[in-house]
Amino acid sequence: MAEGVKNNELSVGDELGVYELGFHLLPIIAEENLVGEVSNIKSVIEKNGGLFIGEEGAPKSIKLAYEMSKVIGNEKKVFDTAYFGWIKFEANPGSVSKMKTELGRMENILRFLLVKSVRESKMIFRKPSMVPSISLPKEKSKESSKEKEPISEVQVDKAIDELVVE
Repeated sequence: MAEGVKNNELSVGDELGVYELGFHLLPIIAEENLVGEVSNIKSVIEKNGGLFIGEEGAPKSIKLAYEMSKVIGNEKKVFDTAYFGWIKFEANPGSVSKMKTELGRMENILRFLLVKSVRESKMIFRKPSMVPSISLPKEKSKESSKEKEPISEVQVDKAIDELVVE
């Protein structure tokens, strides 16, 4: 590191990346302890130089798409629900692997996913209520102004013969 630069400061040339951490907390955690668990996760991010951009709020209990298991103590336990939460933050790419290691050791995290992201959300949250329709003016031809008479098979065959070049 450059002289005079502290451990938590970036040196010249270091660029922060934007990351999102999605996590499932064990459903056996009491709801009043969820804030403390999220604080523990945030402290791992802060300790490794992460700067918070956004978060969903308190984790919400959800039904999982499939059962997940985790060894707790010496016993394998299977869960079909979990508390889901996410946090968006900036960090030095070199510190992200340290965060992953520390998060993997946390007992109350059932599963987590840490991905590189973008600062702005490009998701559309609301469906437009009405899509305007654009109608182009139609060209009026001489034939369309005339009343159309039914065409006989003989006329159709004659028209096809004129189009076909032998």
